[in-house]
Amino acid sequence: MKGLTIAESRTVGAAGDHWKLRLRPEGGGYPFEAMYFGNGALAEEYRPGREVDAAFTLKRSKFNGQWKVDMEIVDLAPL
Repeated sequence: MKGLTIAESRTVGAAGDHWKLRLRPEGGGYPFEAMYFGNGALAEEYRPGREVDAAFTLKRSKFNGQWKVDMEIVDLAPL
């Protein structure tokens, strides 16, 4: 996806080595969550308000008995 804005950003995991983001599509669409595993250090560089392009894979997972689709970032590029 092109032209995403980072709305929220935080590290997760015991060592903070994963990055959880809320991204807003260009034009002010509804924000969605995505994970970038093994890239928690990027949270310092990519603050909320920054625009990026991102490539994702979709993964189906079950948490607390509920199925959901997760977006997993495979690559991220600043605009």
